[in-house]
Amino acid sequence: MNKKLKKKDYSGEKKIIDNSLEEKLKSLKRMAHLLDDCIKVPGTDWKIGVDGIVGLIPVIGDITTGCFSAYIIYQARNFNIPKKTLLKMIWNASLDIGIGFIPILGDQFDLYWKANLANVNLLIAHVENEIADHKRDDSFS
Repeated sequence: MNKKLKKKDYSGEKKIIDNSLEEKLKSLKRMAHLLDDCIKVPGTDWKIGVDGIVGLIPVIGDITTGCFSAYIIYQARNFNIPKKTLLKMIWNASLDIGIGFIPILGDQFDLYWKANLANVNLLIAHVENEIADHKRDDSFS
């Protein structure tokens, strides 16, 4: 789950993804990074994000960060994401929110489970597959 977000520019592609969707994808990547791994824990290789910090506030923190996770999933619909992938995204976020409600364990879980990064990576994989499919269709015709 701790995959790095790929830095990829889709602007050179043949308008499979228009400018507004490209900007939305970039925005979602930034949000996931901020939520899950923007702060390096000193003396370790671990990174945490706002999700891990705000999650320290019982109940309210987990609900707040859960809303951001839900927003990422909500925005994925603009990319015509398949239902199977959408369900994976919902599972990732649900697990993050659900375990986050458990004191101490939930906070430790946030060090390992990067649901928002995983969800954005699923979205990126979908976009890249769409681009690859479109290129195959163009080369076939």
